Amino acid sequence: MPTQNGKRKRERVKEFDFSRAVPNKFARRFWKDSNVVVIEPDLAKIFPNSDAVNTALRALTNAFAKSRRKAA
Repeated sequence: MPTQNGKRKRERVKEFDFSRAVPNKFARRFWKDSNVVVIEPDLAKIFPNSDAVNTALRALTNAFAKSRRKAA
């Protein structure tokens, strides 16, 4: 941040001590319950978020289930 005479004040950077840090005990549970799927860039333009992908997949699975019932 400049001062009146144009010189910059040195900003203090807060340092953190991580020497007593412990691993996150909930991390394993988080990763166990999450499911990440990477989609190609051209599809990412069509489906901008997870809600859009989930809606499309539900519609597809419903259509697939209906076509299987008709065939049986």
